[in-house]
Amino acid sequence: MVRRKTLAAMLVAVGSVSGGAHAFRACDSAYGDAFTASTYTVGEFEFDFVTGLASGTQTTYNHLLVEAAGFSECHVTYALSGSYTPGSGTFVLEGERSSYSADCPSKLIDAEYPASRYIALQVVFLDDGSSEVSAADSGELLARGSWRPGQAFFKTQETCRYL
Repeated sequence: MVRRKTLAAMLVAVGSVSGGAHAFRACDSAYGDAFTASTYTVGEFEFDFVTGLASGTQTTYNHLLVEAAGFSECHVTYALSGSYTPGSGTFVLEGERSSYSADCPSKLIDAEYPASRYIALQVVFLDDGSSEVSAADSGELLARGSWRPGQAFFKTQETCRYL
């Protein structure tokens, strides 16, 4: 009986400290929580080994830790089109901002998400169906994902940033 009460009290305490809906976000900011966001990016590509054509989407999600800024989640999607080089696994894509959440602050969109952008990625396709996605210019590992012939998917790690 004492163990059950102790366990119940611990679960209530953990639930109270975790912050409810944002419990899985693990950001800690010296600036306070008001404008700290957990951010990650998801990409989906289709590509043709023969023609070298590539297209897809890339969406960045910003989850504000506290809804003090007037929104709790802001996502921005780019429609991508460009080329794929099979030998190097390089994608050179032009992205056109195609949509964003209605609650996204216009200052955030203006500052962080231009109407168009170029994206150059290098993807290593591993035999087990997984992939590693790096910046084509620096080689910096950006994400891990999966692939099958003609398609690739990735998701970056969540990072904390001050908006």
